[in-house]
Amino acid sequence: MEAHRQKIVPLAQKVAEFHSQKLPFRIYHGSTNSTRSTTFSDATSIDTSTLNNVISIDTEERTCVVESNVPMDQLVAFTTPYRLVPPVVPEFPGITVGGAFSGTGGESSSFRYGFFDQCVLWIEAIQADGTVVSASPNENADLFNGCSGTFGTIATVTLLKIKLLPARDFVEMTYHPVDSFPDAQGLMAELSSLEAIDFVDGIMFSKSQGVIVSGRMVNLDEYESSVAPPMVTFSQRWDQWFYLHAENAMSRQSLCKSPHRELATLPEYLFRYDRGAFWTGKFVFQWFGVPFNRMTRYLLNWLMDTRTLYHGLHASKLGAAYIIQDFSLPDSKAVEFLDWLDETYEFYPLWLCPLKQNDRNSLNPHVPCSETPGRSTGEQLLNIGVWTKCPDEGRLPSNRKLEAKLRELQGMKWLYADTFYTEEEFWSIYDREEYDSLRQKYSAEYLPNVWRKVRTVVREPARSHPGVRSLSSYLPHRMLRDLNLWSRWPLVGITAVLSYLQGLEYLKDPA
Repeated sequence: MEAHRQKIVPLAQKVAEFHSQKLPFRIYHGSTNSTRSTTFSDATSIDTSTLNNVISIDTEERTCVVESNVPMDQLVAFTTPYRLVPPVVPEFPGITVGGAFSGTGGESSSFRYGFFDQCVLWIEAIQADGTVVSASPNENADLFNGCSGTFGTIATVTLLKIKLLPARDFVEMTYHPVDSFPDAQGLMAELSSLEAIDFVDGIMFSKSQGVIVSGRMVNLDEYESSVAPPMVTFSQRWDQWFYLHAENAMSRQSLCKSPHRELATLPEYLFRYDRGAFWTGKFVFQWFGVPFNRMTRYLLNWLMDTRTLYHGLHASKLGAAYIIQDFSLPDSKAVEFLDWLDETYEFYPLWLCPLKQNDRNSLNPHVPCSETPGRSTGEQLLNIGVWTKCPDEGRLPSNRKLEAKLRELQGMKWLYADTFYTEEEFWSIYDREEYDSLRQKYSAEYLPNVWRKVRTVVREPARSHPGVRSLSSYLPHRMLRDLNLWSRWPLVGITAVLSYLQGLEYLKDPA
């Protein structure tokens, strides 16, 4: 804790200096799992990247105290030797504890425990005037609730106390084929009601073909009187990406008409989507015109973890070519949204994950209760992950259409992703009055508000970085354009590499 305090003092002093000059600032974490790229400038940012230590663990109380920039894989590696694990562990190992609390974090245990912020018992935060405070449901409760999901626009979270649950060494996964959206939703609801089930999520490969994966934590000694399922891994170079593995398991089970079960260690299960970032890593192969098969995935494995993919996304500035969104809808509206999505776009695969609504008032997805302002209805949510290439109509029209349908059906999106709502639309969804009152109470009015922080501004393509000539300056551009060769292999790959290198230069020199 003493080392932590020594890091906090200069951060708080810098925040106080910004406050005295009424200068807005941003928080630099050193990495991000948002699709929005950020840059660091010492003159307008505070650097929290060194807040990356697990401070302590209490095995009797089943809690741990961690700094905000601790990533999920580090947290799990620290707690599992004590046979403990956070109730909710977001699926990408690079997501930080502070990011999951101040943003939105959820996974296949969220049907029971809600979003990651429900795991947090207490926080330390730097107010916008530089004051270091603590907050919990019993102390500064409005600040505690207000920091959840507001992306550092009320205060900067620096330390968190997290509750833990008893953990076992393995997860037994069972693959359940489904042939429709209602079938998938009904099965997830049924599985979620079973006390023995710890994890539930699913993937739809088409409107009529999908798989729901349930999991329960187990130890090997539970199989003394029976044969344990086969052991699998998802992190090794030769392993199938999990979504491909699940598709194969779905096909095998459909043929043999019996449940397909497997065992994975708890960390292997928790971070099963890391390689390939669900299926979005496939877009890299498409972009470079490289065949997508087991051999090429083996050879390019070093590029395919989520940390590397996010770095490449920001450095190459290719994110505008894709839709990366998570939409959460009330159960009663989810199938209608899925049917509309199929009829309008046919985006597949789709990730499905049931979510328990938070009992805290936050900007995390929820369905507001008309009788009790600031509270949710309590209805179960279904999260729908839409991660795909932009359709021909373009990035802005397609995202705006998705957002409009989501609002119509009382859904909310995860704000880590591109957000195209107008300011009026945004505040028709979220409680601006309470949010602004909190910012005023905690001296944060001059900081960018959450709409300004998460919104996406569509601009014309930026000019080339000085010193890096466009490939078209070396080749007959008109001929290439007329033949549409820029979008074909291998020129598309060469162009992407140059864009990636330009992005690295921008990161080194944000000016």
